[in-house]
Amino acid sequence: MINQIEFNFQQQKLEQDKILPPGNLVLAKLNIDPADIKSIKPRKKRRQYRAVINWLTKYKSKVDASNLENVRGYLEAFYHLCEVEVWQKVSQLLSISLSLSTNQEWHNDLGTWGYYQEQIELYNQLLGKVDSTIDAFCCNNLGNAHRALGKYEEAIGYHQQHFYLAEQNDDFQGVENALQNLGNVYMSLGDYGRSIEYHQQSLIIAQEIKDRLGQGTILGNLGNNYYYLSEYQRAIDYHQQSWSIFQEVGDRYGEGAALGNLGSVYLLLGNTNRAITYQQKSLEIAREIQDRRWEAQTLGNLGNIYFRQHKYDRAIEFYQQDLAIAIANIEP
Repeated sequence: MINQIEFNFQQQKLEQDKILPPGNLVLAKLNIDPADIKSIKPRKKRRQYRAVINWLTKYKSKVDASNLENVRGYLEAFYHLCEVEVWQKVSQLLSISLSLSTNQEWHNDLGTWGYYQEQIELYNQLLGKVDSTIDAFCCNNLGNAHRALGKYEEAIGYHQQHFYLAEQNDDFQGVENALQNLGNVYMSLGDYGRSIEYHQQSLIIAQEIKDRLGQGTILGNLGNNYYYLSEYQRAIDYHQQSWSIFQEVGDRYGEGAALGNLGSVYLLLGNTNRAITYQQKSLEIAREIQDRRWEAQTLGNLGNIYFRQHKYDRAIEFYQQDLAIAIANIEP
C-alpha cells in the first residue's frame, strides 16, 4: 500500500545544473550580497560568509554524483551559516525548493532520497534557535525522519511536541498534520485502531478548515488502515473518496496513490482484472509526471498481478521494465 503522507513523488536522479536554482538567486533570498562581504567583521565571521557564497555559487559536483553530493553546496552553506548563528537565514535556506515539478523544499528531498540521518542533523541544529513556529517545523520533520528509520518512540515524541506547539500557536493546519503523522506512526507499529483514531481527529480538523488536499490524504491513510485490518470494502470506500478529492483539486500525485491503493485492494479480493485496470491508470500518471521510482513500483505491482494470473511471459515483461529503472537509478 502507498502511504499518502509519504507519497512525495520525485524525479529520477538529480542533475545538478538542471535542477538547482542559480546560486545568486539563493543568495538574494538569504539577503546576502557578495559585494558587502569585505565590510563584515570580525574576520572569522567574514570567512564563514565567504564560504557560504562559494558553496552556493561555485560548487559543482562530479558527473554521476549521488543526489547527496549534488546538494552538498546547500549542506555546507547551511553549516557555515550555523557557525555565525544567523538562524533566520539558516531557516530561509531550508525553504529553498529545487526546480522540480513537485516544488519540494530540498530538506524534504533528502528524505525522498533516503538521507534521514542528514535530515535529523539539520533540524537538530535549528531546533530552539528561532521561535515556536520554526520549532514546530523541526519537530514535525524530526518525527517523520525518525519514523522512516523505524525509531517509532522517538517519532511519537517529536510529533507530540509538534502537536502541542501547533495548538499553542493556534496553527490548525499544524495540528491536523501532527495528528496525521501520529496516525502514520501507529500504523507503522501495527496499532491500526489508534491510527484510525488519530486520522479521524485529523479529518475533522481538515474538514473544519476546508483543507481538501489534507482530506484526500487522510482518507487515503484511513483506507490503508482498513486494508491492513482486512476490511476491504471499507478500504475501497475510503480510497475512492480520496481519489475523488484528488481529482477535484487536480493533484495528480494523490490520484496515482489512490489508484494504486485501489489496485492493491482488488488484488487481495481476487479481482485481478480490476486490479490491473487501476494499476495501469496509476502507471499512466507516473509516466505523465516522469516519476521513475513510482513507475518502477507500479510496474512491479503489475508483474505480480500477471504472475498470479499465471501469465508468466507478461509478468516477466513488467519485471524487466521494473529492473531496468532500478539499475538506471542506482547511485554511485
